[in-house]
Amino acid sequence: MNVVKGWATAAVLVLVGIATAPAPAQAACKGGLTAGAAPVVSYDPFEGEVVVTATLDASRNNTSCTPGLVITSAAGSGGGGADRVARQGSATLAYSITDITGQVYRNQQGAALPIVLPTQSQPATQTIRLRIAGGQMAQVGTYTDTLQIVLVDLERAGEMITPDHGMVNTIAVPVTITVSSKAQVNIAGSSGAFGTFAIAALDFGELQRGTIRNAFVQVRATSGMRITVASANSGALVRLGTSYQSRVPYALRLDGTDLPLAAGAQSLHVDQPATVQGSNLPLAVELAGATDGLPAGTYQDVITVDVVPD
Repeated sequence: MNVVKGWATAAVLVLVGIATAPAPAQAACKGGLTAGAAPVVSYDPFEGEVVVTATLDASRNNTSCTPGLVITSAAGSGGGGADRVARQGSATLAYSITDITGQVYRNQQGAALPIVLPTQSQPATQTIRLRIAGGQMAQVGTYTDTLQIVLVDLERAGEMITPDHGMVNTIAVPVTITVSSKAQVNIAGSSGAFGTFAIAALDFGELQRGTIRNAFVQVRATSGMRITVASANSGALVRLGTSYQSRVPYALRLDGTDLPLAAGAQSLHVDQPATVQGSNLPLAVELAGATDGLPAGTYQDVITVDVVPD
């Protein structure tokens, strides 16, 4: 008789799990802002870009948030792509705001840039820069805007950080930009943009009655202007180096207007478009006096042209 023996087997699966206590909730992040001195700017369109630094203090009470700033402008945006403008009535002056690294704060809600803050509610100074591009021929006067600066949490889609005790998470900072009356003048041998083709003298060569020399008075101003022309020798070329000074009177015409310098300094009002390039006013000087039989020598006069804005 054959006996058949066998083994029965079974698979065993052990399930193991670990129960952990819930992590303690991190305290909510709170913080606040304190404004520094409001930026006040004097702007000269002829001097290039103006950069002014302003500061504010920010703080937070723990590291459970990533702080940032949103900066919007009450005056809104301007035309031609200007992100921010200060206003004087309907007139505008464009400017931008950057952080200390040069990153631009866009003028819209939610457009935040990060800032670095310590913990334990220690305030840290934040620097922002207000930049005004040169060459903006703005009307004379005072331009204003108000910056709305908000402390936000970049980890929570730019939500405002809850103000810490006795602090605020939003501050308003006024901006004041003053444009003063400015005028500049240059004497040029040819018409062109302001400052080009400058000359120091008009040379008549051998003196002959009726000879004409031409130049241009280049002017630019933030408003209308008054031009005053004066002659050291009352409208005449005078022989140098002698006690008896022979004279050759001349006639001067500026922008089509005769200026009788023999009677003293002469002025005229000019109301040209306000541009950085300026305007070119034609200047003509004609020898009007007799030149026959003059003693040999060098004859000279010095003309002074002053420009004063209205």
